[in-house]
Amino acid sequence: AAGSSGGVAGGTRYSLRGTLHMLHFLLQAPLHPCDGCQQRFDYFASLHRDRAAAIAQYQPLRRHPSLFGTAARWRREWLSADARAALESRGGGGGLRSHLVEVSPEVFAFPL
Repeated sequence: AAGSSGGVAGGTRYSLRGTLHMLHFLLQAPLHPCDGCQQRFDYFASLHRDRAAAIAQYQPLRRHPSLFGTAARWRREWLSADARAALESRGGGGGLRSHLVEVSPEVFAFPL
């Protein structure tokens, strides 16, 4: 029967631990065991390397390097007092949702 496989549609909830365990297991296995697949994987890896190289060429042109890279993150001083308070409330008082304005059907904005 549809939804009886234990998936979300069937109402079953999965734990984060179980999901991460399955992801770890899947990442240890080969992507695909058939002959001929490695050539396609190598092709897509080559495309990714080319794309990453093109992106890297733009690094020296960045006007604000703090907005990019692995250390980039939103800084408190960039946000409005309302946005900071909403994000720090962690759900109390409505959080950020209480500051949302629907500017178009299913398009929301909030003060930064």
